[in-house]
Amino acid sequence: MTGRSAEPVERTDGARVPEELVDYVDAADRPVRRGPRGRAGELGLHYRVAATVCLAPGGLVLVYRRPAAAPVYGGCHDVLIGGSVRAGESYQGAAGRELAEELGLRLAPREIYRARQDSPIGPCWLAVHQAELPDGAALRPDRAELDWYGLVPAADVLAGGHEPFVPAGRAALARLLDRHPRSTESTDDHHRPTPRPTRRPADQGAAAALP
Repeated sequence: MTGRSAEPVERTDGARVPEELVDYVDAADRPVRRGPRGRAGELGLHYRVAATVCLAPGGLVLVYRRPAAAPVYGGCHDVLIGGSVRAGESYQGAAGRELAEELGLRLAPREIYRARQDSPIGPCWLAVHQAELPDGAALRPDRAELDWYGLVPAADVLAGGHEPFVPAGRAALARLLDRHPRSTESTDDHHRPTPRPTRRPADQGAAAALP
């Protein structure tokens, strides 16, 4: 595999640092090269994403809402906590890192399945993990990534609640709970549900981003 330096970006203190690199892979998830995030599709390649569904006792699942200004699926709800896999990083390693960064929790995510997925910024390979939230877990969410979050009945999400909802997230929860036929290809991830009023559970946290 070959790699190249990413174009530097400027920090707030004026220093120049390399942009974060990710692995670009082919349609069979084989590494081809490395480059900056969000550019794999321009080369006809895929990037890798690791995400985790967090379940809690009593049939509950952690649902969160993306900030309205998020570049992808802004204002939508989701159950997938995750992001891009960094260059040289494993899917499981990335899943654990994302949980620590976005929720402030050290959990042991377990990979459930891996599938090719279309996304608004290009095709990717998505590895979906599962993690169990212990009773009384004290979440310390990244307020730049989670505008709102709560533990809600998984059945409510599968029944179409908490719209608008990221399609890939609902599909992952359905597959995780064996409520949906398994497949190796994604559904239409470009479809965005039309926002409508919905009942929300009592907030477990509030804040003042997809890979």
